[in-house]
Amino acid sequence: MAWTTPKTWTTGELVPASDLNTYLRDNANYLYDTAVPKIAEIPVTNNDTAISVQNGIGGINLTIPTHMDGWILTGVSASLNTASTSGIPTFQIRNVTAAVDMLSTKLTIDANEKTSETAATAAVINTANDDVSAGDQLRIDCDVAGTGAKGANIMLQFEPA
Repeated sequence: MAWTTPKTWTTGELVPASDLNTYLRDNANYLYDTAVPKIAEIPVTNNDTAISVQNGIGGINLTIPTHMDGWILTGVSASLNTASTSGIPTFQIRNVTAAVDMLSTKLTIDANEKTSETAATAAVINTANDDVSAGDQLRIDCDVAGTGAKGANIMLQFEPA
């Protein structure tokens, strides 16, 4: 789908429905697909399962769809259903296809907290590795599990480059 430059009509001219569909509906869809940030929430463990240190935690990979080809990772966050009582759950976003880690500072959730929003050390996206291509496989790696942490969810935000 591509942007179609609308025609300029004169006063009193009839506008065919097919033109309206092309110029209005298709262009609105194009804007939505290319301009709205996309957020993917990845439940890497269910709410009652303790997280563990492993590459590809939860066995879930996110596949980048065709319309997001060339987009970039612009935001990351994490949440837990049950907070870690000690230790800092730590996550990395891995682009398996490109064989690169997407974060230069890993995503963390402080002990006794349920989200990364107030983490003492904020995650930093590596701008050299933030771009994705259609078909790329992304996975979540857990580098530190913490104690008693359960129900991990990772949110990834993508925008057009």
